[in-house]
Amino acid sequence: MTIFADDMESGDGNWEHMRDFTGDLWHEESFYWICADTYYSWYNAEPSGDYSFYPTQWFVYDETDAGLYRNNMDDKLILSFDLTHAYEAFLEWDQMTGFAGMYPDDYGVVEIWTDGAWKALFIVQGDTLGTWGHMKLDISDYVGGDEFTQVRFRLISNESIVGDGWAVANFSIQGKVDYVNPTCAISLSPATPNGNNGWYTSPVTVTVTGTDNRKVETLYYRIDGGAWKTYSAPFSINIDGEHTVDAYVVDDVGNPSDMCTVTFKIDATAPTVSIDTPQSGYIYFMGRELFKNPLGGTIIIGGITFAATASDAMSGLKKVSFDIDGYSYDKDSSPYEVWWHKFDLLPTKYTLSVSAEDNAGNTASAGTIDFTHWL
Repeated sequence: MTIFADDMESGDGNWEHMRDFTGDLWHEESFYWICADTYYSWYNAEPSGDYSFYPTQWFVYDETDAGLYRNNMDDKLILSFDLTHAYEAFLEWDQMTGFAGMYPDDYGVVEIWTDGAWKALFIVQGDTLGTWGHMKLDISDYVGGDEFTQVRFRLISNESIVGDGWAVANFSIQGKVDYVNPTCAISLSPATPNGNNGWYTSPVTVTVTGTDNRKVETLYYRIDGGAWKTYSAPFSINIDGEHTVDAYVVDDVGNPSDMCTVTFKIDATAPTVSIDTPQSGYIYFMGRELFKNPLGGTIIIGGITFAATASDAMSGLKKVSFDIDGYSYDKDSSPYEVWWHKFDLLPTKYTLSVSAEDNAGNTASAGTIDFTHWL
């Protein structure tokens, strides 16, 4: 398809003149005149005598010596155009040359702006007056990205003889463009929370993918609003808390996707829990702690309030469980206490175990206490 075209007849097309020392010698003309004596020149007025009309062109000549360029020239004609969405591009133009010498004396050069400097693509030299030639250059490696593409036609001459110049007509850029934005997606592993109440209880692996009608070039991501990073492989997040991962992708001509986002929460830390009452190795009577048993062992006479301390910093505490030989008592709020009494005529041995569970499903044990009970 034609991305840009200028037949060089209107003077439009955003061409820019640049010159060094010698003056601006690029001109737009309405015709090219071939005299009967084969003298070649370019004029703004209609000549007399035999002539032929050619397509309008830009060319270099000296007004003071019509038809000739000057010595020690470095004259430039620049065009800037938007190829940010192109992934294939060719410069095409018609030209006729009348250089007095060959490279590196008198010559033309087609250049493109890339990586902060002008790069020569094609050297024009020799004398082809009377014959138009069609030129084509592949500039696909220099298109796409964020900046406009700049091309310039540059005529350079030495200090010796001069010639008729360089005529350029029917400039165009042929190529292919892509205005389709890619799409991005974020997937998690495990795919769904492996804990309770929407919580993950293990590290979460994040994978970013992109799709495009042509090619996804680069993927980007950030975690919890931090700096954007280039994505290269799945990564894991293992820090407790609520997290947000944002991502977007860019295709090979610079089209960005919309941002995609996923949020999730991790609580991989068990709650804390400890037994306050009874204390191992003490004697208790009707719920009161008397003294440390000099013979060792925990003795409970009558009823007692079992008590524990528990907490969870992330998802919150769901319950504290008191288990006495298979009989379980749950408390879902503080204070975590259970009154227990069993009538035993003879000393009977029991085991108390205390555990806690948070809202994510993590559990922790405070251990066990063996005790002897009667009455």
